[in-house]
Amino acid sequence: MSPEARNQKIDPALTALCQADPQATVAAIVRTEGAAEAHRAEVEGSGLTVRRVFRLRPGLAVEGQVAAVIALADRPWVRSVSLDREVHVMRGA
Repeated sequence: MSPEARNQKIDPALTALCQADPQATVAAIVRTEGAAEAHRAEVEGSGLTVRRVFRLRPGLAVEGQVAAVIALADRPWVRSVSLDREVHVMRGA
């Protein structure tokens, strides 16, 4: 995979965290091609903890060293890797 294609998969916030401290622990969302559960063992084998498996929009909530999280972007089944952020819901009028 080209460096450009890899970088397009990675949230810039994760890249900044990795540059500051590659061993920092982060929570991230990994969006997958197809069923996320099929990749759980591989993710856990890379030293990360899977906190949750998403099925509606396939993905995994993971936690671990930011460098290991970013390395997942090299896997062909990974669509994107982003920092797990708090979500705020807006009420309709």
